[in-house]
Amino acid sequence: MNEKLKRGSSAYIMACSERQYLQYTSQNGLEMGSSSAISFIQSLIAQGDIAPATLRSKISALRVYLRKNNIILDEQKIREITKEYKRKKAEARFQQQENRYEPFLPENRGGPKLTSYADLSQIKQVASSLNGTHKLAFLARVFTASRISTLQNIFFANLSYYELNGVGGLKIESNLSKTNSFDRRDFIHVIRHRDPELCTIGELARLMVAKYKYNIPSENEKPFAVDYKEHNTLIKKANNINLANVTHSCRHFVGRNTH
Repeated sequence: MNEKLKRGSSAYIMACSERQYLQYTSQNGLEMGSSSAISFIQSLIAQGDIAPATLRSKISALRVYLRKNNIILDEQKIREITKEYKRKKAEARFQQQENRYEPFLPENRGGPKLTSYADLSQIKQVASSLNGTHKLAFLARVFTASRISTLQNIFFANLSYYELNGVGGLKIESNLSKTNSFDRRDFIHVIRHRDPELCTIGELARLMVAKYKYNIPSENEKPFAVDYKEHNTLIKKANNINLANVTHSCRHFVGRNTH
């Protein structure tokens, strides 16, 4: 083979394929022809994980070489071989992904398959186990169906009071979230809950009194900001509630119980 051929070029691949094919026929006592070429291609696939593009290049190079020698490759057989090869490659990739994610499946983490809290009693159980900002953030997640990432971007300046049919509520302006990265003005609303232990507004008031006494918090402070991992760890450690997905369990609960 000409050493001056550029590695990776079509001429280089063709020369390599020709040499490999001739070596294969010589070692196995085969004559040049379509059947030996098919056998050679099958041996390439059997040897290891040959890339699809490389296989196509070798088949193309072999086709040209045989044509120069007045031999026609069995194209029907080639299509059958390559189709089966692609199917096995696809199955291998699928299995690779299955193996990659299998340790992280809920059933393999030792956790059950529940994706939501069952009822308000479980919500209350979790809320009573939390304190301070973690409790406030949890209640806000439940009763506004908000993500933690959304609440973490809320400032005191984004909070305002409003009334709905005579019931006091909290209006939260949000301009940055997973579904809003263009500074669009979105609004989240939450009203008072009849159960003080489940009232987001009451918990916000208690937190403000405990933290700020009679002072006014800075507009740039974040009332719902919690550490993501710490928040989930506290929920898992303090409660024997079997959830496959702590992060979205609040949103799932709201979706199941909204009428």
